Amino acid sequence: RVFRDLSGPGPFYFVSIEDYTAIASMSSTIEKGILMKKTFIDDLTSAIRSDIKAIGTLAKRIPDPHDREFILNMLSKMEPMARAIKELGDVGIIDPEWINVTDAFSMARINYSGKFDYSINTDGLIILADYTFYRVFTHLFDDGLIRGGLSKVDVSYTISGGALKIVYEDDAAGIPYELKESLFSSDPLGNGSDYFIISGIVTASGFTIKETGDPKIGARFEITVPMDRFGII
Repeated sequence: RVFRDLSGPGPFYFVSIEDYTAIASMSSTIEKGILMKKTFIDDLTSAIRSDIKAIGTLAKRIPDPHDREFILNMLSKMEPMARAIKELGDVGIIDPEWINVTDAFSMARINYSGKFDYSINTDGLIILADYTFYRVFTHLFDDGLIRGGLSKVDVSYTISGGALKIVYEDDAAGIPYELKESLFSSDPLGNGSDYFIISGIVTASGFTIKETGDPKIGARFEITVPMDRFGII
């Protein structure tokens, strides 16, 4: 870079030589690391699914119906695990980025056209989150469909005490009070890996999530975002 200074008796010229080799090398190393991680995750999930298929084929030959059903049932629970590993393998591979919440919801909704009505009141709301954040909505949609009775989804937000709360509400079957506390640390409803993946994405973004709905009305998920990770544009 060449800088010209006219403030003195000059003019004087200053030449700045900047070596970007280290930065380029670091960038290349990061890209290779990301590729290696994704390749490892893809290979791992592929191996798990291959094993599920092979063991399932063998299990069908087991003469004892009780043993056969037991093994097939166990295998059915491994597929959600493989799905969770693959999805969470995408989480955290790049730095968080500013995401428009309305756009994230719209992206998630593409494959659910006609399955339920919705309202989204998050105009101008942006959050600093993992680029996979839109999948939180995808898995909440799936969760509502699995719980049954889903016909409406409402998304809004509140700001209180310097923190943002993104509120996701639906009218599907509610979640019992006794299951709320462990919802994101286990699988009390048997919904496969949806809660596990949601928790992974939310945590990687630096947020928290909890379910606070009335079981007789539906579910209400509150995602709390710290003050330095949201804005209104």
